Amino acid sequence: ELYSTTLGTLRRYPGSHVWQMFSGHVDLPQDTDGRFFLDRDGEAFHYVLNFLRDGSAPVGLTRAMRVAILREARYFGLKELHQSLGGVQEITTRSGGDSPSGRGARASAGSQ
Repeated sequence: ELYSTTLGTLRRYPGSHVWQMFSGHVDLPQDTDGRFFLDRDGEAFHYVLNFLRDGSAPVGLTRAMRVAILREARYFGLKELHQSLGGVQEITTRSGGDSPSGRGARASAGSQ
């Protein structure tokens, strides 16, 4: 999956892992076009990205997708998203990564 967004969107939640990733604190792999590659669930990342854009929790999810988004919210350190979906596990800021196999998400981020 290929997603495009701004750095401002990716940095919306200071202190989160996604904020760290796109604030120069983590060396992320890039392809030849300068797009970042995140080895995460691309379908669930769609919902994470929408949450970063407007702070709204996704609705109408299947149980499986809710669990997948909870996992991504935990990975990215987005406690607000995790809590809005009913997650109760503590979210901590992280460095480095636990990257499950599966479809990855490519993010193209422009500055703004």
